[in-house]
Amino acid sequence: MNLLLKYVATGGLLVAASSCSAQAQSLNVFDDWVLGCDNLRQCVAIGMEPEGNANGVYLRVLRSGKGAAELEIKITTYSRGRGPNRLRLGFDDPSLPALGELAASSTKASESIEVRLPSEGVRLFVNALGKAKTLSVSVVQGSDASQPAVISLSGATAALIAMDKQQKRSGTTTALISPDHEPAARVPALPALPMVRAGRPTKRALPTTMPKPIAAAVERADCDEPPETRPIRAWLNERTLFWGVLCTKGAYRETYAFFIHRSGAPTARPMKFQMPGLPPSNEDDNLLTGPTFDQRRMTLDFHDIGRSVGDCGTVGRFVWDGGTFQPVELRSMPHCRGVSPDAWPVTWRAGVR
Repeated sequence: MNLLLKYVATGGLLVAASSCSAQAQSLNVFDDWVLGCDNLRQCVAIGMEPEGNANGVYLRVLRSGKGAAELEIKITTYSRGRGPNRLRLGFDDPSLPALGELAASSTKASESIEVRLPSEGVRLFVNALGKAKTLSVSVVQGSDASQPAVISLSGATAALIAMDKQQKRSGTTTALISPDHEPAARVPALPALPMVRAGRPTKRALPTTMPKPIAAAVERADCDEPPETRPIRAWLNERTLFWGVLCTKGAYRETYAFFIHRSGAPTARPMKFQMPGLPPSNEDDNLLTGPTFDQRRMTLDFHDIGRSVGDCGTVGRFVWDGGTFQPVELRSMPHCRGVSPDAWPVTWRAGVR
């Protein structure tokens, strides 16, 4: 499953998901910025270095969907060495106020460090977006400063306008871009967190060979690998057999096709996985890349990375609820520019009970 094929700005499209009141928000790309919001309207906009010149330095604008939530801005870069470091930040427009230097600490050289802008720096940054085109980031230790990394601000204003829209802040005093007179109380309350009740595992013994209904379904699938190669198998309950076969593989990614069969049924069917908030893929929806199944917790994780360094792709987790696999976390990053997976935008989250 290659979910990197069709990342496009979708104009704030809302996608219905399950039967709960929460809705999946879209993942959007604005030049060198990516905006992702989850079904609780928690958003992150990520500004990166220009394409072809990325060294893993990026900026994140984060905000909860609550009406009075404060804005956070965090900058990630690499340390110069152990001990105290300072981040020196500057806009390309010299007429703009300086953001100054921010303290950071590191336990070793070339360690990833993250610094949060103080509240006064947050407002300076947002106000500068109409004039500045880039933000330079230098790491200083003692009198030694690194060569500045440049974060592009192309797309930043559009991303924050879209964040205001998805969080339903447009026209209120809380809007980041073009705030208006409506109070924060006009921002709707957050939807409830969807809850998934995990199914109970069973100890029923697995069949020693692939059942004929599953074999027939696998035969119809467009797979390149022998179906006996490292299958993923489990009884999801006393009558439901889950079976995954290695379908395709590359240097650092293995994609599995999954099927489900009810005891006594003449046929097996593909196990369809829903990806709320993510753009559609050209691949079949029973495919997952980098999957692992934990029968004790009835969870199915996957890690679909776009390249070997793992700075882009899609990762997620599903939980078996007794009838299907429900998504409980999906996060994705379309640009391969050094952004760590734990910083990727979340498009869907749910609780497990």
